Amino acid sequence: MEKDVPIGWEEIELGDIADITAGIGFPKKHQGNSKGAIPFYKVGDISKTVVRGDQWMTSADHYIDESILKSLKGKLLPKGAIVFAKIGEALKLNRRAILSEPALVDNNVMAVIPYCSNMDKFIYYFLLTESLDKYSAGNAVPSVRKSSVLAIPFSLPSLPEQQRIVAKLDNLFGHHDSLKTRLNRIPQLLKDFRQKVLTQAVTGKLTEKWRKGKELKEWKMKMMGDFVIKIQAGKNFNCPEYPVTENTVGLVKISAVTWGKFNPNETKTVLDKSKIYPELFIKKGDFLMSRANTLELVGASLIVDEIKFRIMLSDKIWRVTFKEEIDKRYVDFFLKSSIGRNEIESRATGNQLSMRNISHDSFKKIDLNYPPIEEQQEIVRLVESLFAKADQIEASYKKLKVKIEQLPQALLAKAFRGELVEQLPIDGDARELLEEIRKAKAGLEKGGRTKKMKENDEVRMVAEDGARYGK
Repeated sequence: MEKDVPIGWEEIELGDIADITAGIGFPKKHQGNSKGAIPFYKVGDISKTVVRGDQWMTSADHYIDESILKSLKGKLLPKGAIVFAKIGEALKLNRRAILSEPALVDNNVMAVIPYCSNMDKFIYYFLLTESLDKYSAGNAVPSVRKSSVLAIPFSLPSLPEQQRIVAKLDNLFGHHDSLKTRLNRIPQLLKDFRQKVLTQAVTGKLTEKWRKGKELKEWKMKMMGDFVIKIQAGKNFNCPEYPVTENTVGLVKISAVTWGKFNPNETKTVLDKSKIYPELFIKKGDFLMSRANTLELVGASLIVDEIKFRIMLSDKIWRVTFKEEIDKRYVDFFLKSSIGRNEIESRATGNQLSMRNISHDSFKKIDLNYPPIEEQQEIVRLVESLFAKADQIEASYKKLKVKIEQLPQALLAKAFRGELVEQLPIDGDARELLEEIRKAKAGLEKGGRTKKMKENDEVRMVAEDGARYGK
């Protein structure tokens, strides 16, 4: 099936408009050298550039003295060369960057060098549409072949149209980055909102208006132990590390209660039937809490809202039973509040941050803001209502995030179908540009420039840079 190429565009191969070259072995004696004149980039520098949101590689960790350039037997790449990882896991990350000045790259990097220097950004954007790992070969460590990159199909518009496409993409990608920055603030804003709700809930501020005109008992400072009937822990024994099913019995892991909602997949499977204790099965409505975890997660609690499998308590997960005068949902909110977290973390013991513990006695000594039961129930209602609204916002945020993450590829696809900017009669035809590139590439005029290119100062051939920097 023939590709539908826009009017005035030419269907070519990448090798018709660019050279492809790989880097050289990095000289270890220059590791960390910051005094040389020539930057030397490693494959990891590409990832650093992309992760910080840049297109251009502007600073290196390693530099080479110009005096030893020839001894390295490597080609100095010109400004505007587009670089990417050509080997291993870094290749699959699909990251690209553009050299902001002449530089060397190591042998895990491949560079695309446009013959026309004004095409660097256009080719860069095109390469963002290509998953180059599909052009890799080799069993042990797959690597991209130069011949495969040279043969990548490429739709070439005239230079003026290219420049308008690049300007439009630069503008849209700038707005996209700004939108992503604002969007990325939402999870922290929601976290702060929930924590503020919990703090107001357990200090009485959330129900101030509700209390007015009601004859209620005063809030009191109590200890958790005043309301605890029983703390039950489970067993600890070796089990296969795969989740419980309908036909098996599971042993709960601390990660099942870490994130506020019970996760039955965070379990191990009990094969020894002699170690199955029905009295330890977790039930709907159970108040569960981890007695051991990192400092930030020890004491994580939840109330089981649904349970479909037979899952036993482990030695690190408690089931706490409370007296009727306290609502366990209020206790759960209190322990999740900053006040409750301070109580837990200040009482947790252990020498390692990776594993802290809280004992029965320490848990029972937690100071608890205790409102009357009617107000506890109102607090629970208000918190659940506000959290439900936050959950709706979070769900919308996640859907929007997916769309925003897909937007760059949609824009790029539109750009390289010729649909992003209007075609103008004065643009000319891509055949003219291609012919000039071919003539210069073939060396039909001394100095690498044709008469047409000399008349057009916007077109400067990388061949000139090659003559200056050498191989």
